Amino acid sequence: MKIRHVAMFSSDHDRLAKFYTRVLGLEEVSRGGSPPGNTIYLTDGYINVAIIGTKGAESQPPGVNHIGFKVDDLEEAKEMLRSQEGDLKVDEQPGLALHGQYFEAKFKDPEGFVFDVSQSGWPGQQ
Repeated sequence: MKIRHVAMFSSDHDRLAKFYTRVLGLEEVSRGGSPPGNTIYLTDGYINVAIIGTKGAESQPPGVNHIGFKVDDLEEAKEMLRSQEGDLKVDEQPGLALHGQYFEAKFKDPEGFVFDVSQSGWPGQQ
């Protein structure tokens, strides 16, 4: 598994995307989310940053929401994660199809932090 995706909440996702593209040199690869355009996807070619707008969502403070791992075999990774027991047990969450092609499975680690697992990766990655 390799980290390939970090998602964060932002109270002004357009402004934050400008910072990461203009100041740090990331490239915008797509927009999506609900409502449409609420999530801006940026990349450095290897790791994606998804900036999720939170205007009007008072319960979502700005900050990291989840991380994503790319795997060689999604079904094998899901089975391995499901098989953990005791203090390494993870909770499976509903998965997600992005733009009709990028599938990810979602889990919560033993501390409750969400992480994605994807075989196909995210837009703009090598």
